[in-house]
Amino acid sequence: MYVLLTPQDSYFVEYLIGTLVLSSSIYEAMIFEDLDTAQNC
Repeated sequence: MYVLLTPQDSYFVEYLIGTLVLSSSIYEAMIFEDLDTAQNC
């Protein structure tokens, strides 16, 4: 499983209505099942 971490140490949560949602908590991070899906986000 994979999560996306930004260079600012924030985790990708979701992309909602044109807005990127980030969080400092790994517990809120979106989990990807495979590397290809994570890289395409």
